[in-house]
Amino acid sequence: MASNVQKLAMQGRRLTPEEVAELEKKVADQPADIDSRTKLLGYYFLCRREQPDAEKTHQRHVLWLIENAPEAEIMGTPFVTIDRILQPGCL
Repeated sequence: MASNVQKLAMQGRRLTPEEVAELEKKVADQPADIDSRTKLLGYYFLCRREQPDAEKTHQRHVLWLIENAPEAEIMGTPFVTIDRILQPGCL
């Protein structure tokens, strides 16, 4: 059975562009909203290879979590993976 954090990330895979924009605004206003970030990470994880800006946005959310919430449950899951070979210049 999937954990709550995995369920949130999986919900992100079904977000519409409008819902993504809404969640982005929400985390801009409330940076510590980890549930919203988790949904966004699920979204960007899926589309980051097809959408030019999605890769950078995914990285921005991952780096925010590393710096501000390393204890977040989403950490250590595939949704926060940054690959130094495939994504040089990120770290």
